[in-house]
Amino acid sequence: MGRKIEYYCDCCKEKVKTQGELTMIEITFGSKEGLTHREVCFDCWKEYTNEIAEVAKKLFR
Repeated sequence: MGRKIEYYCDCCKEKVKTQGELTMIEITFGSKEGLTHREVCFDCWKEYTNEIAEVAKKLFR
């Protein structure tokens, strides 16, 4: 019997059925040493993109 692989969102820690239900977010903090990434579910991804949109609105008024 093979191993069962489980996938979880790095943000909310919710279990998802397949790796296809996760997407990658990469953030760079000024250099390659400041690069971080997370695999997140689509609900967390949507929340992240909405927050980025709000920041962009404030920056580019």
